[in-house]
Amino acid sequence: MLILSQLSKTYHRSDRKSVEAMKEVSLILKPGCFASVQGASGCGKSTLLLTAGLLQRPDHGVVEFQKEDVYALSREKRATLRRREIGFVFQQFHLIPYLTLLDNIRLPDCVETEDEGEQRAHALAKQLGILHRLDHTPGELSTGERQRVALARALYGKPSLILADEPTGNLDPDSTQRVLDELSRFTQQGGMVLMVTHDPTASAHATHLFKMENGVLETS
Repeated sequence: MLILSQLSKTYHRSDRKSVEAMKEVSLILKPGCFASVQGASGCGKSTLLLTAGLLQRPDHGVVEFQKEDVYALSREKRATLRRREIGFVFQQFHLIPYLTLLDNIRLPDCVETEDEGEQRAHALAKQLGILHRLDHTPGELSTGERQRVALARALYGKPSLILADEPTGNLDPDSTQRVLDELSRFTQQGGMVLMVTHDPTASAHATHLFKMENGVLETS
């Protein structure tokens, strides 16, 4: 379970103006929950994801993941928890350009070896319709294929939570459907998804809908 309690975050700029990115944001995610957060650019969605992903400490509030106050942990323990339990899907993919798809999917093995890693990577690639591309590099793929590789990489480590930042923002309808179907399948198998998006089509796949505006999170 992921519990966000009364999170606040303010960015202080060099011109002495401050931006309140989150204002007392609270959210609970349980296994099987697919939560979508919609909102305009600059409303605080990315700050919410970074904080939920154990990457950015809030100014105030508590993030509990699997009954741990994660920002009370050491940086090393927080990194281990993030690596083992959280998968990230970004709008810009963040694939390694000189690695093949197979190696991109298996990047978590750089830290912890998976005994049946290649078999699992092949199974995920088949599931996402990119099995025939495993020996290609990202530059040889379409935008939709690159996003499916990024999703396969996120799923590869068997996380309990996936954080998705505009995962369908650059995709055609067919690729959009594939990605959303896979995220839905993940939650149906007991995983949790927190997705931020501008896309009403993407939000339609969610089980819980939220709206964020000026740092405030509300049920949609």
